[in-house]
Amino acid sequence: MVTHGRLAAVVRGRAGGGLDHLVILLQAYTAALILFMLMPLDFALDAADLQAQLDRLPEVITTISGAGRPAVTRAVLILAGTAALMPVGMLLTVTRDRRAVIGRSTAAATARGFVLMVAVFALSLLVISGSPALLSLAYRTLGIGVGAWFMRWLVRSDLARIRRGLATAALWMAVPYLGLLLAVNGLLSTHWLSASQAIGMGYPLGMLPLFDYYIVTKGEAAKNIVGHMVMYAPVGLLLWLRGRASAAGMIAAALSWASRPRDISGRRWRGT
Repeated sequence: MVTHGRLAAVVRGRAGGGLDHLVILLQAYTAALILFMLMPLDFALDAADLQAQLDRLPEVITTISGAGRPAVTRAVLILAGTAALMPVGMLLTVTRDRRAVIGRSTAAATARGFVLMVAVFALSLLVISGSPALLSLAYRTLGIGVGAWFMRWLVRSDLARIRRGLATAALWMAVPYLGLLLAVNGLLSTHWLSASQAIGMGYPLGMLPLFDYYIVTKGEAAKNIVGHMVMYAPVGLLLWLRGRASAAGMIAAALSWASRPRDISGRRWRGT
């Protein structure tokens, strides 16, 4: 789609309702993202639960996103949280007058996005097992602003030329990204087990597909499944840009095999 310049026509509204189709995708993504941010949807509904949530407010205000996790993991979580809101910013630039058009400024879209994130944050305060952080309002709004700017920039761009430029730079982008992926999975550690120790500490059940997701709550499992999908998606994107999509699966499988399933906080699951 990008290679043949069709996305540019879609964004500019020249592809027979193409922008309407893009808007539907962005709306579906936004709805799914908000649902994801509010999982596991166990809202406080009675007076006792509401009071317990109110008692947590000082912690919510002072907590830094990813607190207690390795610095690399915290940085990646904040960066991913920012990037995840970019499609929302793209959607908020769209207005409708008979048909969908890019009619809202970056500032106006960002302001609307901030109001939306305040509403989501307020709802997240009512999630009993949630861990909201006031800082999330800042980086989520930033992501919306970047997405709004990107949508307006996209309208004026030659996407075929951008694709060629990204294909040239893909290898140089892939190397640091793979390094970051290894770091997040704890594979850059200086402390390694010997082969005999590793065999002795083997975890056979962990080799069963999705076994580790059965020993945590449904909300935690869903978040970590999505987190792992997003973590490996750029590998396929970068290899596709180089025309080597078939290698993406092999590399992703090798990386997955190298590190047993863990949650996005970096803790390994051992069934306890």
